[in-house]
Amino acid sequence: MKLFRPLSKPHMWETEAEARGTLMPDMLARERRLADQKIEQDLKQRRAEEERRAKEQARRAEIAARQDLSLERPAKHAPPASPEPLERALARGQCRFDDASLDFDGAEVSLDLAGMSFRGASLRNVRFSAASSLEAANFAGARLHNVTFAPGCTCRNTNFARAEFRNVTFEEGCIVTRASFQGLAYVQGWTVQLDANAVAGTDLSRTGSDWVRLSRRYRGMAQVLGMILSLGYGAVLILKIFLLATLAQGQSWALDAAALGGAGVPEGLPAGVREGVRGVPVWRLAFEGFMPGDYSLLIALLIALHQGARYVVTTRLAPLLDLQRYDGVTPPREAFAMLAVLDRLTALLGFVVVVIFSANLYLAATSVIYLGALP
Repeated sequence: MKLFRPLSKPHMWETEAEARGTLMPDMLARERRLADQKIEQDLKQRRAEEERRAKEQARRAEIAARQDLSLERPAKHAPPASPEPLERALARGQCRFDDASLDFDGAEVSLDLAGMSFRGASLRNVRFSAASSLEAANFAGARLHNVTFAPGCTCRNTNFARAEFRNVTFEEGCIVTRASFQGLAYVQGWTVQLDANAVAGTDLSRTGSDWVRLSRRYRGMAQVLGMILSLGYGAVLILKIFLLATLAQGQSWALDAAALGGAGVPEGLPAGVREGVRGVPVWRLAFEGFMPGDYSLLIALLIALHQGARYVVTTRLAPLLDLQRYDGVTPPREAFAMLAVLDRLTALLGFVVVVIFSANLYLAATSVIYLGALP
């Protein structure tokens, strides 16, 4: 019988039977553990797969419900729509689609949408056929991208005020009598042949939407002029300080020379002028003349407020301008509403600053002339 050596090491067996009797139960237990672990892993994977499928089904159901029943809910990236959900919404009596996001993926719509409200909505990639009626519909503030109105489409009394048109075409034969395009922002490529459409009483005045009026003052030549005006304050102040300081110093020397030469102080010289021209502080040179009634602190405060407000609007508006430039998307009104209010205050404050600053320069110029006339 074969012996297992060496016996001095632990866990060694003297006979083969003893070795089998000890190893077999351990091997079977290990195999059972491995089998149990594999079964447990398979169950976990199966449960994870079932959870993933359930979430995917719930997501698809939610998308279908939004597309079918929630046309009024705004969405930045809505899935392509079709006329069928719109027809079902109209069948339910829904007549308001304010702030809705509708992308028809190039479909043609032949529905009676007379009197419907699409205020602030976004309509993309759609063609309204001759059977469509948009009479008295409200598209105020709406964004129409790649929209075509086919010949015979009725847009009588339709309100497009403050709407944004991007690649919008009114083909020959559209009826747009007494429609309103007041404040229209045609970003690019909108076509309407006025000699081939009924446009009696139509308002085509272009004052620009709120976003157009706001953004045009912070880009292009308007932005350059604003920067020149901001730099002009500093340049004029530096020039004024240099000019008045030079004149004050020269006048002080002239008065000293007259006093030392025995001529005395010239007659008619107001009291305090001699002392004033001897040491004029830089603050007074920058924001005052030598005449009473100048409000140096008010001028400095108004200039600081104006420049600070313009800086805030410029920095907050820059990301929105980049978004429109690269994505072609007009920001929603809530994104720039406060900036529009601040811009109006900035414009009013800028006008006041220019008037007061000009008056201050006039006072300084008259003071320079007066002092220059002294002997």
